Amino acid sequence: MHELRRIDPRKYPIGRGHQAAVEGLYEELEWYATGGEPPRLLGLVLRDRFDNDYSWVILACGANLQYRAIDMKVSIASQALALDALKVNMRHWMAKSDRVLDSALQ
Repeated sequence: MHELRRIDPRKYPIGRGHQAAVEGLYEELEWYATGGEPPRLLGLVLRDRFDNDYSWVILACGANLQYRAIDMKVSIASQALALDALKVNMRHWMAKSDRVLDSALQ
């Protein structure tokens, strides 16, 4: 299985059209990837600026090489807990077959 690695998200085709609208609400703290190149999954830990709690989001790479969200969790008490949960859930999704992952993108 591929290990998780910290990444610079600017390197990947992640839709940023919403960026201005949510930038004031959330702070992107850490990005991770797993799988080859392009990574099969990207993961993100965020801080909610309003509630001052944390979230994680997992994005999967589709057939068009664009990333879309497939899993997330909000209202986590700390950045460390959010990161631990992100890693567990990214490993969970990496263990799924390509068919299951593709169906999550539908």
